[in-house]
Amino acid sequence: MLCLKLAESLGVKIKSPWVVWFKASCFPALASLMLTPFIIYKICPPETKHTIDAPILAKTKLEQMGPVKPNEWIMMGTMLVTVTLWISGGSLSISTVAVAMMGLSILLILGVLSWDDCLSEKTAWDILAWFALLLGMATQLTVLGVVPLLSKSVASFLKSLSVGISRDY
Repeated sequence: MLCLKLAESLGVKIKSPWVVWFKASCFPALASLMLTPFIIYKICPPETKHTIDAPILAKTKLEQMGPVKPNEWIMMGTMLVTVTLWISGGSLSISTVAVAMMGLSILLILGVLSWDDCLSEKTAWDILAWFALLLGMATQLTVLGVVPLLSKSVASFLKSLSVGISRDY
């Protein structure tokens, strides 16, 4: 997005940049998805290639687990609603943070998770703290004018290079 803004400021107009990106990435992505498993299979072939007992073992494990429990249904429903709201949240003007908090609240209120479960996730709290710190620093750098100053400097430097850019996009 930064490159698109920079190109736009230089007069380069790219119609539907996401469509252009999607078209350009389809072939390499599909080729990678198709070839990677084959290459890995050839480089590191598996030791066990036939598992005759796998279906029987899976059926036994599923029988031991029993039917889907109410908490599992609640978790599936909550995840479905949360992911749906994340995907369509932009068109509904719903913040992704609000959606995440709603999902967590549902799981806490209905007893699927306990507060102790949330507190025991030390890594998640650590990531949240660092993310908040970095986001706050980025916001302050923007408010204080450092980011606009740097972006103007980089833009003027790139303009001074007089790179021949085709404007026929």
